Parts: sequence; structure tokens; C-alpha cells
Amino acid sequence: WHSKLYALCTMLYAISFMLFFCTPVFAEGPSGWVNLNYISTEQLEDDETISKEGSFYRNLYLTFEKPITPLISYQLYLRTNWTDFRLTDADDRITKTYQRAIEPALDLFLRNPMYDFSAGYRRLEQWTTAHLQNEGRRTTEFYYSRFNITPREFPSLSLQVDRQKNFDYLSPKSIDITDTRYTGNSWYQFLYKDLNLSYNFTYTHDIVETPADIIEKTKNYNFNGIYNIGYSRSFWSGMANISANYQGNYIRDKNKFFISEGGTASFERLRFQGLYINDPTPDDTTSLNPQPALINNQFTDSTGITLNTSFQNIGVQVELRPVSMLSIYYRNNGLADPVTWRIYHRNNNLENWSLITTVTVNPTFNSVNNAFRYELTFPSTSASFFKAVNVNTIPPVAGNEVEVSEIKVFDTETITETGTVTDVNNFFNQGINLVANVRPVPKLSFSLNYFLNRSDQNPISIWNSIGGVFSNLVSKSIDDDDRLLSNVLRVYGASSEWLTHRLLTTTLSFQRNEAFDNRNETDFSSNTYSLSFNSAPLSTLDANLSLIKNDTYDFGEKDTTNNSVLLSIVSKLYRDVNMVTDVGYTHSKSHETDINSDTTSIRGSIDAYLTQKLYGSLIYGFSRTSSSDNTSADTTEGQTIITYRPGRFINITGTLRAMDVDGDLTTSEGILIDWLPLPALRLNLNYLHTNSDIEPTMSDLIST
Repeated sequence: WHSKLYALCTMLYAISFMLFFCTPVFAEGPSGWVNLNYISTEQLEDDETISKEGSFYRNLYLTFEKPITPLISYQLYLRTNWTDFRLTDADDRITKTYQRAIEPALDLFLRNPMYDFSAGYRRLEQWTTAHLQNEGRRTTEFYYSRFNITPREFPSLSLQVDRQKNFDYLSPKSIDITDTRYTGNSWYQFLYKDLNLSYNFTYTHDIVETPADIIEKTKNYNFNGIYNIGYSRSFWSGMANISANYQGNYIRDKNKFFISEGGTASFERLRFQGLYINDPTPDDTTSLNPQPALINNQFTDSTGITLNTSFQNIGVQVELRPVSMLSIYYRNNGLADPVTWRIYHRNNNLENWSLITTVTVNPTFNSVNNAFRYELTFPSTSASFFKAVNVNTIPPVAGNEVEVSEIKVFDTETITETGTVTDVNNFFNQGINLVANVRPVPKLSFSLNYFLNRSDQNPISIWNSIGGVFSNLVSKSIDDDDRLLSNVLRVYGASSEWLTHRLLTTTLSFQRNEAFDNRNETDFSSNTYSLSFNSAPLSTLDANLSLIKNDTYDFGEKDTTNNSVLLSIVSKLYRDVNMVTDVGYTHSKSHETDINSDTTSIRGSIDAYLTQKLYGSLIYGFSRTSSSDNTSADTTEGQTIITYRPGRFINITGTLRAMDVDGDLTTSEGILIDWLPLPALRLNLNYLHTNSDIEPTMSDLIST
């Protein structure tokens, strides 16, 4: 089928004013802005309209801040959001939906360089009807208070109390939630010569009352303690240096559930770590990077993870218990487009990610957290790591990018008993990192590294786990206990760098990775040998040739062997003309299936300033994979980007991209015009045309 998408977005940003200037410390006076945004979308199939959508957003923000004394100030603000949706289907049936929101707020501030206090009240009124009627009304009340003290030579302390109430006006109520949270936090860093000591302890007591649900009340007691001991020193006039670091993270999570009747309910799983990376190869062993903002229970915090880019790997490390749903929240206050997600799991950072399922879902509003989210459900799976990867991209909502803010993990359980049920989970994660470097002569250096990470779920005791992590430096022995689940990751190796000639540097390295547990469910290891030659004969030429061999083992049996040759060349062809070329060949063998495969690839880019006002970039790539089982795959891609800047405040960019995957061609052409006519006003126009043989599909997108 063929579809054509027409989107016309018009924005008006206006009313940015300040009537009074500030005192030496605080801003004073009113300010505000207005945003109007209209989006029209028409979808066609065989030149016949199958749907029309129209969205009209009106947003207003007004704020007023005034100091009472040099240390005390207050702030008033008012936010409104008026949104109308209109959908016309192929039979000319019209569906209209509405969103109305008004939010006034008052904040008080006491600011001092050593301590500060703040308190405030917010009331959010929302309607899902065209007129402000109680049938579609929902109210959110939020009270908060914060006290922080940061003395110069002593530990810092933060105390926080939050209370949020969500309710509607139906009889009986369908929404009736009260969440009261008490938080205490202390942190400190002590530096003495070569020694670095630090800690960060947080205790949270959270009471959630939901009298209309099966679980009418939940009390959570959570302690999260992080400590770090580091040592670093140089010897022999800087010719040798060592560093050692030991870090621990202990979490104790206790939940009391007050159950009124039997039935089916969703239970949230304990999250240990938020994870993220952008990677177009989500099936491989790529490790995700820590992203604490994904699990801090703040649904408006920025993470920088926007869904206008595909293959965002959004992950989480959890307790090893069944999981059947991931909830991915996003920041902007509008209903976004559906997203196709791939959901993966694995038990340690050395395994390949295993695909659970692929789902396409629409976002829904979550009244408990007052935020929009994607609910990804899948068959119940027990694992330590989960991630969701978006396959498609979605456009901004009301001019704002759809930015992921939080990920939560749930499983559905059947409740057969009433009364009080208590669930306690302990988690202890420890890491040891050792590095030593020696340079006996100026042209030769050696490096040794050792890293160990041990994660204990429901440890026997804190001291047992601390002793265990140090014994695992040289041993695989772990105490066997019915509740203890321990996973160990060890990475160690050595490398040497030799300045063979003034134009040649040779590097030889070896690295071994090991992952094992106390349940005899995981025993994975790999050996990587690498020999590389780097040469920069000219200031405009840098080349690196690497020979890499990698063997993987599963429970001591050799699993795969990979032999690779990689050549990377960075060169300056002419003044302001740069080129990067990567050429690679890999031969892989699976010892279990006795299948061999060969992969050849070349990828490069050329960028140049053609004139002072004109900049161009060319990106190209080709890869071919063939296997002994008579399967093969070819991928060819090319992209050209031209940017023209006729003046300081205007920018015009054109793009042309083509990709061929085994005969299926996808092309796209686009232009972006960005103009800053006034210091406080920015205008832009974006057009993108895409044609793909895969569906086949064709689309045109225009936004301003």
C-alpha cells in the first residue's frame, strides 16, 4: 500500500517581557510566553483518503517572582494547556477528543550559601471534555518542602517531604490515590594525600493509599547506600603509577501491602540501575551505560533520550524475578504517536541480548504519576537485565521532542490471601578496579588492569558479601544459599606499547572476560588478542591496522572464534577537506553448528568547506556477509549533506540519503531552513520526502 503524510505545523512564540529589573540576588516581576501550534495530517491509500487528523495546541505560562528580604522570596505561576484532537476516518466518521489543564502554584524560598529551604503548593485541574465539566475532571494536589544544609567541612544533609493527591469527581471514584513520601539524604567526600573516601546514603519512606484498589495501601521502606574508597600514587619520578578503587552499593527494600480482597494485581520490581545507549545492533553484547535519571522517580527530569532517533536502547537492571511489563514514561504533556519496540533480556553483561518480542503500542496517561507512558507487555520472563529499543521514530508533540524520563518494571501476580503481606529484598553490588602502568624506558610502556564486579541479591550478610568479593579476585568459589543469587564479572588483561620507529607505534594486548554465578546457570568467558600498528607519516595522514582474535567459551567448551583485520585511515586531502575510511574483514566460526561466515565492510566519510558559506559532507558504506550455509546479505548506503549559510542568522541544509538492503531500496530527500530574525524569535521550516521498497511506503513531512 502507498501512504502519503502531509503535516503542517505553525508555531507562534510571543510575549516575553520583564517589567522590573532584579535586585542583586533575585529576579523580580512578571514574565511569560504563549505557544500556538496546529498540526494537520492526511493519510492516503491508492490516492484515496483513509484518515485525517487535526490537532490544535494552546499553551500559556505566566510567572511572577519577588523578594521579601535579601534571603526570602516567593514565586507565583500559572500554566494552561488547551488541546483539541479531531479524527476523520475513511467513512467520514468524526471522533473528537479534548484535553484541558490549568495549574496554579505558589513557592517560597529561603536561600543561603550554607543552607536553603523551600516549600510550595501546586494544584492541577484537568478535563477530558470540551467544556469544564466534573464528568471528565481530574485533580492533582501537590505539597512539598525541602531543607538542605551543605557545611564546608562536614557531611551534607537533605530532608524532603512530598505529598500528592490524585482524584476525580465520579461516584464512586475511579481515581483516588494519595502518595506521601519522606526522604533523607547525606553525602560526604574526604580527601587525604593519595586517599579518596566518599559516601552517599539515602533513606525513603513512601506511603501510597489506593482505597479503591485490591491493594488499598502500600508502605515502602528503602535504604540506598553508596560508598567509595580510592587510592592513587606515582613512583620513580612518574615512571610508574598505580590506582586502586573499591566501591559498594547496598540497597534494602521493604514493602508492606495491605490487601482488601483477592484478585490480580501488578507488582513493581526493584530497580538497581538505569541504563542507556544508542546502538543500531541491539542483538549483540553491547553494554549499556549507566543513566541514573531513568530510575529516580522524577517523571519530568531530562535524560537526553529522545524518540526522534531510532535504536534508543533504554534498559534497567532489576532483581531476578518474573517481569512482564516495562513502562517507559516521557516528558512532554501530549499524546504522542505509536512506537514499535523490541524487548530484550539477558543475565549478565557478556551475553548476547535475547529478543523476547516486538510490540507496537500507543501511549496512555498514568494517573498515579500524572504522566504519559508506553506500556510494553510481554510473556513473563526472569532475568537481571531488560531493555526496550524503538524501531521507528516519532515527530515532536506540540513542537516539543518526545523525551524519555523514566522506566519502571512490573509483573502481574494473583493474590489469594487478604490482610498484610511483607516483601523484603536486599541487593549488594561491589566493584574493584586495579590499574598499574610502568614505563621503564621512554619508548616502551606496560599496563596491567583488573576489574571485578559482584552483584548479590538477598546476600547472606553484608560482611559475607564483602569477604566474598575479595576472595573472587582469585577464585570462583561462592557460598551456596537458597536465597542468595550472586553474579560475578571479571575482566583482566595486559598491554604493551612500543615506539618501534618515529613513524610507527606497535601495541600488543590481551584481555580475558569471565562471567559466572553461584547457581551454575552462567559460566561464560572470552579471550581477546590484539596486535595493532599505528603510523602518522604526515601531519595530514594517520593510519591504524589491527589484527584481532577472539575466542568465546560456554561452560569451558569453545563456542565461537572470530578473526578480524581492521584498517582505519584519517587523512586531510586538502585544506578544509577531511576523509575517514574504515575497512574491515571478519571470519567467524561457530563450533556448535560448524557454520563459517565472512563479513567484508567499508565505510567512509568526506567533509569539506567548499566556500566560506558552503559546507558539504559525503558518507558511504558497504558490507557483505556470506555463510557456509549458503546465506548472504548485502547492505549499501550513501548520504550527502549540503549546508549553506548566507548570513550569520540563517542556515539552509539539504540532505539526500539512499540505502539498499538485499535489493530493498529506501531513499529520502530533505531540506531544513533555520532563521533567527530577532534575538528572541527563531523560525524554521523542515521538509522530508521518503520512499521505501520495504512496505512499500512513501511519505512527505512538512513542519514549521
